[in-house]
Amino acid sequence: MAVTRETLTDVHALSLEAPGDTLLRIATEASLVRGGGEPASSPAAANALVVCGEIPDRFGELVERLWQQMPYPKARVTVSDPAEIADRLSEVARSIRDLPAQRAAALRDVRTPMATENAMSDDDMGGHEHMSMSGPGRYPLAMGDDDRDGLEMDVLNRTLGPFLPDWDPRLLVHVVLAGDLVRSAEAEIVSPQTGVPGPDDEHAAVLRLDAAARLLHVAGWGPVADRMTRARDAAFDGRSDDALRDALRCRRRIARSPLLRWVFRGLRIRDIALVDLLLRTVDDAVRLLRDEPASTSPPALTAEEIGDLVTGRDLGTARLLLAAVHPAAPDAGAVGSGHPTASGHEMSAGQHAHTGHDGMHHG
Repeated sequence: MAVTRETLTDVHALSLEAPGDTLLRIATEASLVRGGGEPASSPAAANALVVCGEIPDRFGELVERLWQQMPYPKARVTVSDPAEIADRLSEVARSIRDLPAQRAAALRDVRTPMATENAMSDDDMGGHEHMSMSGPGRYPLAMGDDDRDGLEMDVLNRTLGPFLPDWDPRLLVHVVLAGDLVRSAEAEIVSPQTGVPGPDDEHAAVLRLDAAARLLHVAGWGPVADRMTRARDAAFDGRSDDALRDALRCRRRIARSPLLRWVFRGLRIRDIALVDLLLRTVDDAVRLLRDEPASTSPPALTAEEIGDLVTGRDLGTARLLLAAVHPAAPDAGAVGSGHPTASGHEMSAGQHAHTGHDGMHHG
């Protein structure tokens, strides 16, 4: 079934990517936009929840919480194969427009305000003993500690991932925060249910453009990030000329932007400046679109390296670095297990919201 421009105009879809199903999520977003719909970055902005792939059991409760946070009218579907995306999205659109059924579902789903607004319990915090006391709405109370200036700050335990916007769902980062400072960080790389495309995959250009768009979104440069996403979708659809045109325009703006260099100042991954890493990613995508070999491969970081990378950083800086990170592939024996590749405590994943940072916000 083809998706026409008019089919999905009232669909705002929050796509949840299963670890390792990046291409399925990209195909879903591209089909959504072709049909006139829009991706949503939070439950409050969404009327459709699209689960792309098989979500590990450990994240099932989080998916339900995100669904509960979405207002009516709403619909949800699971996509497991690219061939069924158009049908699933059309199904969502029909469900959203069925207002009598939506009213009936809303009445059945009546919950108390406290249950709706506070979807995180003590157990969601992973059983940290020093946070076992509950405050208003059963949110854990924070303990205090001195910050860098000697003032007492709240110390909180949080998990970043797996469904933050512009985030690799294979990555969970358990952090201890003192104010906005990451006191300590422990990363997990979740084994995918399916294999992860490698740097030489036939969709390597698509994956690089997606990675560049993700980093630009987190940096706050929405217009260029959106154009990079258009280049990604064109590459996925086989429109190499359109993809090249948009990618090269983005590349010129990135190279000429003093503000982007200021946002990325001092940030490095494996001794590569973040802005240079971004340019390398786009350059390799351009080469691949021209049927030339890529000159580099994305640096793959282990869980230990990722934890070290963000420890001691403010949260906004950590968010930027994590948006540029490529988690190292798990051991072959762990594929499909849904378990972390590094030892660590089990915690529920973080809320689906943008972490504050000093972004660009220019046109």
